[in-house]
Amino acid sequence: MIMILKCYSKVLKATYSEISLMTKTISFAIMHFAIAFSVAYALSGSFIVGGAIAIVEPAINTVGYYFHEKIWARRHIAAQAFDVDRNAAAMFKA
Repeated sequence: MIMILKCYSKVLKATYSEISLMTKTISFAIMHFAIAFSVAYALSGSFIVGGAIAIVEPAINTVGYYFHEKIWARRHIAAQAFDVDRNAAAMFKA
């Protein structure tokens, strides 16, 4: 019975974490839209231009973010490989 409760507790924590991440993502998207609209409206004085930019800019930014993350992931993998090689070389020297 205790094992079942522990497993159930882990499921609840994972679900809360996923919900928290999704809520954070949605709130960031709303904030990004609001900032993009505010800046575009302030510069143009037009609700239509502000709305168009607020829709297009976050969409393009999302694509850019995807490639940004891919580059950083490759960099991280390369750094880990370098550390493994350096550690292996240090072991053989000792």
